[in-house]
Amino acid sequence: MSRIKAFCFFLLTLLAVTPVCAAEEARYVNPSRAEIAAKLENAARDKNIPSVILKTIAYVESGWRQWDGEGRAIGDSPALLRPALGIMQIASYDPADEELVWRLKYDIDFNIDYGADLLNQKWLNTPVIGDNDRNVLENWYFAIWAYNSWSTVNNPQDREAEGEVSYQEAVYRRAAADFFPGYVTPVDITRIDPTLLPPGYLPETDSVWETPEPRHYGDLDNPLAPSAGPAPEPVRPELLSMLTAHDDFSAADRLAQTHWPYGSETVIVARGDDFPDALAGVPLAAYYKAPILLTAPERAGDGLISTLGVLAPSRLIILGGEGAVSAATEAEMKAAMPWLQETIRLAGSDRYETAARIAAFLPASSEAALATGEDYPDALALAAAAAGRGMPMLLTRRDALPAATATALRDMRPQRVFVAGGEGVVSRLALDGLAALGVLAEDIVRYAGADRYETSAAVASEFYPAGGIVYLADGRVYTDALPAAAAAAGRGGTLLLADGAGIPSGSATERYLLGMEDLTELVFVSAGGDETLWARIQEIIAGA
Repeated sequence: MSRIKAFCFFLLTLLAVTPVCAAEEARYVNPSRAEIAAKLENAARDKNIPSVILKTIAYVESGWRQWDGEGRAIGDSPALLRPALGIMQIASYDPADEELVWRLKYDIDFNIDYGADLLNQKWLNTPVIGDNDRNVLENWYFAIWAYNSWSTVNNPQDREAEGEVSYQEAVYRRAAADFFPGYVTPVDITRIDPTLLPPGYLPETDSVWETPEPRHYGDLDNPLAPSAGPAPEPVRPELLSMLTAHDDFSAADRLAQTHWPYGSETVIVARGDDFPDALAGVPLAAYYKAPILLTAPERAGDGLISTLGVLAPSRLIILGGEGAVSAATEAEMKAAMPWLQETIRLAGSDRYETAARIAAFLPASSEAALATGEDYPDALALAAAAAGRGMPMLLTRRDALPAATATALRDMRPQRVFVAGGEGVVSRLALDGLAALGVLAEDIVRYAGADRYETSAAVASEFYPAGGIVYLADGRVYTDALPAAAAAAGRGGTLLLADGAGIPSGSATERYLLGMEDLTELVFVSAGGDETLWARIQEIIAGA
């Protein structure tokens, strides 16, 4: 047997398909329905998804087929940059990753697991239904909607107006039918009343909806299983990670691809050579559970274009005017994402007005964060914490509130304002402007230290005293710290800035790291891969 034939035989045996091998190619044949049912049931059990949900989605997507009659992966087409592939019709992947594409095409178990993980990601990033009980079939309505696309494309009212059926309705109808007798038990899942979803309406991702009655249950062993799927074991403090990159902007790309492995409905893009727009966008990133990517003003780099292909967003939010992200750059991004459904640009005449417009785009909040618009470290330390509290980040000059900031605060009427940095960056004169807007002195909370690192530690200690998820970056490298802040905010964690020259013994940074009682994960973001600082971080955690 030739080496090619031997490898082909081994591989196909491993994948449990019926092989028809030639010298240079393999023809793939789908397993039996019984085998596919077993694969779907196993994946559903492992991923904590009711099996009827996963089985029905697989049927609607592909009719339980991984390959067509010619042995090609379902959906595979050389005419498409990123075709939907296989039994679960996976479209969220990097087409340049040849190994991943091969597995999605030819490893049916991998394709099913990938689809189940994607569905779980949608469960986390869509509105909560009821008590978030994963075994209640009705609670999967929005996750199923988002599996196809979290957009108004699947609003049932919009689809009905066009004489069509929304994706989730198609799944529900199929679940109620005896489409493969003996392999799926039909169930009539109760729909959310479509009149609650007016045309053109997309529910807020942080909203909570009542479970429609009557409710039906799946086959999970634990009806009250954690909402994120099988509860992962906490990451022990010694299991830390360092994320490195190879250029100024690629830390943002690496973080996005690492923490959004199944794509993101929304992606935020800002200029990477200046900080204000992206900084004000951190709370927006938390709200949309989206990454912030960085670009040069005049051209989207190859790394950004590749990352957009991996994330496959349906919504693109651009921060800043055309001087920050040019029309040509916007066109380049759109051309790379022909599937894009919505593009939003939030821009003002300057950084202060842009921040105010971003703030107006967020849900109303009784709190606001305020930081200098002239430098980033203190502001960045507060940005992730502000995002975790759902408050916007507004910018100010040192000695006076800009008109756009004052107007935004007047409209918000916040009950409390958190200020980043000492009087050297936000003076009492600027805070007098807050008093003129009706904010009482006792409702202004300032976080300030001797330097950016003490300020960062003070913010982290106040908002995340026990640690939890911590992102640590060199406070001197904005292009590392900014995407780390966005990633931290999106995961409910905090950003800690460290001095790249070293973390001195007894410093505020060291005290915070030593005092964390509930550290579950620490990610050190360093484009340059600073091994010396990394070793110091590990030393501190080991002694905690």
